[in-house]
Amino acid sequence: MNRTAKRIILISVSLILLICLCFSIDYIRVVRGLEMPLFCVRFEKDCIDTVGTNKNDDYMTCIGLGYKIDMRGNFRPDDDWEDEDFPGIKEDRFYLLGKEIFHGVVE
Repeated sequence: MNRTAKRIILISVSLILLICLCFSIDYIRVVRGLEMPLFCVRFEKDCIDTVGTNKNDDYMTCIGLGYKIDMRGNFRPDDDWEDEDFPGIKEDRFYLLGKEIFHGVVE
């Protein structure tokens, strides 16, 4: 192999590892820590089908490279938390390449 081919392979492998690292960090933050993801673009919309919806809940979709997260919870600033039981993520759905890999609900 020549020098250019080795550089292309090295850059490709590095990018794949970087994408995997971003996915892993966001997955751990959302699923285990119930925190907002870091490496996603956020969109606010009604994106989760829920059985018991609360009128105070906000809905958000976060899209990363190859994965998507649909979330329901309280995403307002800290000043708006009066009379709220659990500020933060209440329900999340994690999709990898279009397939749902995790669905969690916090009660």
